[in-house]
Amino acid sequence: MKKWWIVGLVAAIAAFWVVFTQVVDSSALADTDTQAAVRSLAQNKDPLAYFKGDWPLGNHFYRPVSTLAFQADYALHPTSAKGWLFTNALLAGLCVLLLAWFVAELTAEPWAAAGSAVLLASWLVPQAIDPSPLLPFLIGLVVVGALLSWWRERQRPPSGQVGGPWRRYGTPILGFFAICLAVRLLGELNEVQPLNFRIVSWIPGRTASVMTVFALIAGAAYCRFERLGAPRDPAPAPSPLDPPGRTRGEAVVAREPKGVWAWFGLAAISTALALGSYEQAVMLPGILVACGVLLRYQGIRPRWKLLGVFFALLVAYLWVRHAVLPSGVSAYQKQQTRTGLAGPIMSLLDYALPAGRDGYFVAKQFELGPEILLDPRMWAKILGVVACLVAFVVGWRQKVLVRGGLILSTLAFLPMAFFNQFEHYHLWPRCFRAMLVLGLGKLVWDLLVTVWSPRGWQSPPRPDPEPGSPLHP
Repeated sequence: MKKWWIVGLVAAIAAFWVVFTQVVDSSALADTDTQAAVRSLAQNKDPLAYFKGDWPLGNHFYRPVSTLAFQADYALHPTSAKGWLFTNALLAGLCVLLLAWFVAELTAEPWAAAGSAVLLASWLVPQAIDPSPLLPFLIGLVVVGALLSWWRERQRPPSGQVGGPWRRYGTPILGFFAICLAVRLLGELNEVQPLNFRIVSWIPGRTASVMTVFALIAGAAYCRFERLGAPRDPAPAPSPLDPPGRTRGEAVVAREPKGVWAWFGLAAISTALALGSYEQAVMLPGILVACGVLLRYQGIRPRWKLLGVFFALLVAYLWVRHAVLPSGVSAYQKQQTRTGLAGPIMSLLDYALPAGRDGYFVAKQFELGPEILLDPRMWAKILGVVACLVAFVVGWRQKVLVRGGLILSTLAFLPMAFFNQFEHYHLWPRCFRAMLVLGLGKLVWDLLVTVWSPRGWQSPPRPDPEPGSPLHP
């Protein structure tokens, strides 16, 4: 418990960093979409009218909950761009705080919760941090450490032992893995979509941040509900260091705390509010199923049948949306929907397999003939694809952070791949992508420590009989 107050402090500092570094643009209210929304709010006298029909821009979207945030700003400061933008910044800072809570409940790792908050904050501030200068430094560390360890292990082993193939070549292999992970880690950081303009400086972008607030609350509350009340796997077989009286396979029995179902109720209410904020939230029930799978990796047995409540809420939302919105596709929806599958597939590959674009480019270039390998740029792209594949194969053993970050971010982005791209589509997926970055970072650190550390040698076998011992008949 002593570590969690540090997590809260780090997350609060990261949230303040987002809020108080905002850049106030006096022309923010002059944006076309913002002006249309303000005019609609000025003409509407019923605060609940948007629960019964289209949202202020009238392009066939059902967003009554996020519209309440517009109505609040219009009631408090209708012509103050500073006030509207400050609300956007507060929502972004709240996303940072809630991401720390979500990751804490999902992983039970304080360092992961604090790191995710700092990462998301660094993607939301106006001045993005460029990590690319770190790549040569990381690769240099790995190469030097691998060469030193390899040279050490090539020396004559003590006591006449002979090292096997792994002892001779294991360190260079681990060094290669570390380099691939470092390349992918820096690639993840460099490929981040800029979030500040569309989330903080563009007033309509709050539809995505309001949805993300409720989606993170739903995820954190659901994980807390299962972590507190779900049954656990049987305890492992007792070891010689366990206290006496413990039997093999003894189950860990924890009494369900009082009021634990309140967390499930909070998750259900937040899911409904997220669905009423932004269409991307249709993926939230699937995200909660994936969270259950990640908890299962940790020995927690989720109550899968209860997840049907969230899918029932999704069906209810789709029914209400169909009932209150005009039938057919609006001109805006038709304009923004992508034609064909090439664009959606490429956008999804950016999440599911980030080197997919380079792989497609390499495959196409090989159609020109093998002489294309004389181009150094081709080798750079080929090495990038190899590094990505190796990084995710090696990183797949990091079940919660790497697997979770990859799967959750891809699911969260899935419906938005079929539309022309805007940066605010990536806020919710990037919350989960922070987990992936942290998982890759931990693997790079572990491999660096392994590569730089001298490897132990097994003690030589003791002769029988020992020297000086009496002979046995």
